[in-house]
Amino acid sequence: MISVVLTMTTFWNSGRQRMRRAMGLTMSQRRRPHSLWVFCAEAGPAPDCGWIHTERSKPGVTLALLHLEYLAQHPAGYRYTQFCERYRRWLARRGLTMRQVHRAGEKCFVDYAGHKPTLLDAATGELLAVELFVAVLGASSHTYAEAFPSQELEHWISGHVHAFEAWGGVTRIVVPDNARTAVTQAHRYLI
Repeated sequence: MISVVLTMTTFWNSGRQRMRRAMGLTMSQRRRPHSLWVFCAEAGPAPDCGWIHTERSKPGVTLALLHLEYLAQHPAGYRYTQFCERYRRWLARRGLTMRQVHRAGEKCFVDYAGHKPTLLDAATGELLAVELFVAVLGASSHTYAEAFPSQELEHWISGHVHAFEAWGGVTRIVVPDNARTAVTQAHRYLI
């Protein structure tokens, strides 16, 4: 068993040496930990991280979808893992973060979902477009969601009541996110 392990180790080391020779790397380049990665990274054009970031802000756009678009333009480009890694490194270099600290029971964030889901009426078999009310506790991210026929005031209030009943209590602050029912006039200085 030991001879098999030694043989495999020898084969692996000799394979790595042949690969380095084929790539034309010198001894100093062999000692750098990322020299192989740098060599492989030059295989395809780098993705435009600024474009990726702009596109990701659109609803329904994912990194997987953007990767497929990137591959359509650059078939020899990066595979999904390196594509995502490049984008995440770019994001980290930007250094833009906004850390929010939420205390338990202090805030509840409420809004209607951006896309209207549809429900199947069991009696008629008809698909009904509904509004999805969503409430989230700030500290725990505990989420309550309920479908309503519209965004009218009575449904808005019912959503709040049902969320607070489900949680077994009321938060000190309810923060709406520009829902038409909740905000009559937007003002940046009034809280």
